[in-house]
Amino acid sequence: TATTTNPIDIQRASLITIFEQHRSHDVIRLGFQSLNDKQMLMESRFCLVVRGKTTPYSKTLIRAIKTGCLPVIVSDLLPKVAPMFKSTLNIHDFSIVIDEKDFVSATESSLHGLKFIAEDQLQSKIHALRFAQRVVLYDHPESLFVPAFLREAELAIVVRATPGPE
Repeated sequence: TATTTNPIDIQRASLITIFEQHRSHDVIRLGFQSLNDKQMLMESRFCLVVRGKTTPYSKTLIRAIKTGCLPVIVSDLLPKVAPMFKSTLNIHDFSIVIDEKDFVSATESSLHGLKFIAEDQLQSKIHALRFAQRVVLYDHPESLFVPAFLREAELAIVVRATPGPE
């Protein structure tokens, strides 16, 4: 029997292959080289976050947030369909989102462009990332995970209880 390959798997594999070709990028170190090397992530200013194999979500996003490295999200769907704590956090405040097609067609310029982000803009994103750590990480010393989670649950209940248009 012939097996068909999921187009999402092909696209994700091509994103990873493209990044692997540019992993020795001398301008910017991305915390994607070794996901098991926490020190590498902590020393990286940016961490590449490629969408998951079957979902727009990626564990790499949590790793980036946890280690305090700015997520560079290469996923068209993640910010739209899988934002974390969407009533509390705006993913664009603490990350950089690159369109998948732009990344695939111009990887080098996409990565190189990170070097030219204004320092005040980076500091603003780092400040927002510190807040995101408190919201997303339940084990953060000043965690806001439980109140943020309860807020999301309350809003979901309200949305469910609200009658739709007739």
